[in-house]
Amino acid sequence: MAVQQKVFLGALAIVSLFIFIFQLGRLPLYDYDEAHYAQVVRQTLQSGDFLTLKRAGGEWFEKPPLILWLTMGSVKIFGENEFAIRFPAAIFSLLAIWGAYFLTFLLTNNFWAALCAGFLLLFSGIFPASGRQLRMDAPLTSAIIWAVYSFVRGWKEPKMYLWFWFWVAVGVMIKSAPALFACPITLIFSGVYKHWDWIKNKYFWLGIPLFFAVAAPWHIYETVKFGLRFWNDYFGYHIFRRATQEILGGHATTWDYLKHFLLLNEPWFILVFIITALLFFYRVDKNAAYRLSVASFLSGIFIFFVFSAAKTKLIFYLVPVLAFEAVAVAAGAFFLFTAVAWRRKQAVFTAVFSIAFFIAITSTLLQLFYFRAPYAYPHADDEREIGKIIKSYDNGHALYSFDWKAYETIYFYSGKNEIKLVDKEDLKNGFQPPYFIIMPRLYLRNENQPGLAVRYKGRYLVLLEAGQSKNK
Repeated sequence: MAVQQKVFLGALAIVSLFIFIFQLGRLPLYDYDEAHYAQVVRQTLQSGDFLTLKRAGGEWFEKPPLILWLTMGSVKIFGENEFAIRFPAAIFSLLAIWGAYFLTFLLTNNFWAALCAGFLLLFSGIFPASGRQLRMDAPLTSAIIWAVYSFVRGWKEPKMYLWFWFWVAVGVMIKSAPALFACPITLIFSGVYKHWDWIKNKYFWLGIPLFFAVAAPWHIYETVKFGLRFWNDYFGYHIFRRATQEILGGHATTWDYLKHFLLLNEPWFILVFIITALLFFYRVDKNAAYRLSVASFLSGIFIFFVFSAAKTKLIFYLVPVLAFEAVAVAAGAFFLFTAVAWRRKQAVFTAVFSIAFFIAITSTLLQLFYFRAPYAYPHADDEREIGKIIKSYDNGHALYSFDWKAYETIYFYSGKNEIKLVDKEDLKNGFQPPYFIIMPRLYLRNENQPGLAVRYKGRYLVLLEAGQSKNK
């Protein structure tokens, strides 16, 4: 490898670490997922039973345990803080950048195309935003992209098929069924590249027992211990019902998905369609970059349509699409850049991509460190402070909320697990002290409330208290 290439590869490593680690613990844990999962980590650690996850005094079957187990280990090492809680997910997300790099290099044998894929995924705003939070979507992306890399490498090194099944199993232990997307994606790659020898390869089929050896034990343990209750919650509610009913996310539509992608993944979401459209003018099935771009685009479209068909729609579900989008754009751009018909336009092509990367870098950095998007609600700062005050001043206080329904962050920082939503009639009737009441700041027009002390007044929320506090 040339010195110049080593410098750029080092730059990818350093910038990736910066994007995923810099100020990782600065912001509060967010509603819904982050603070919810963090409570699972805390309460499972407190229970001492690490095999069955816990929350709110009961068993928690919403997700497989791998990321949360790793988070527990991180908390044991670094203490219970935002950095420790986010660190394992961030490291897994970092691996996805290298997965995009190595998959592109494997199938194009071109360093610059591979480097472009890595940087492109890194500066796909919503991807690092997801990877910097305690969520399963970016780590799942890492498992899928490494599974596909292992499968493709297995065409020449059949023992790598074992690693394919290992990574699928890791994905299942991260986020259950969506990890199986790796299987139809391998069919897409096999069809585009016309590689079907794996069907007769013993290592591919020997990998299936390895898959079950990694993914099955925890599922079997929970089944033996809890029976149908485990499966009704784990699969019936959190997979089947989310696919067939609107459980979360409001009345989101496929158009909402497209709109969010356009806003949160600029400019790559536009370029992937432009490049794919240009590729339709060529039929160079034996060109490595051309085939990789087509296979990756089809893989991303497959994931997009599966989640679009589901009734429950959340933008982070689409994070695995971004890895294949990055590879599709990088490989397609490399093909067009080197195509005979475009050689006279390379300067224009370079200028367009330079502008695109400038937009992507600016957009990503603004999302991460200024706007704190997506779903990084600014009112979480108030929720964190309110939670800490409740924890410090609690003396058996009841906890009420008026016209505020985001509780998970407050739950985590306060250590409480129950907030009662009240209406205007309840406020008129009053409550038995001691108690706290949370409400939007706009309702506090007069701070002199009889029998109530303003314990906290933030930008969005206020916390009122009635009764004696232990730290007064």
